[in-house]
Amino acid sequence: MASVGVTGGVATGKSTVSRLLITSLDTKCAVEHFDADFEARRLTDQDSVVKEEIRSAFGNQVFGPDGNLSRERLRDLVFHDLAARKTLESILHPRIRAAWI
Repeated sequence: MASVGVTGGVATGKSTVSRLLITSLDTKCAVEHFDADFEARRLTDQDSVVKEEIRSAFGNQVFGPDGNLSRERLRDLVFHDLAARKTLESILHPRIRAAWI
């Protein structure tokens, strides 16, 4: 089975291209699809260990009063600080890879 990866920076159209590929290929053959963005969101919403690692790395400032992760606050932090982004990636990427495989 052939594999296709869609990569790119933030807001470059990865999701749009993926949707177009899946839609056009799905009528011709079976298509498996893994959405790393969806998995990252699932992990940060539902995985208590991931949330605690994020809290430990970045503090309560990236969480709202309801205890849920504030994506906006975390995004503002990691987009302006390479070390912070690398820390977040070290928390999420191994788990995303494990879900993919």
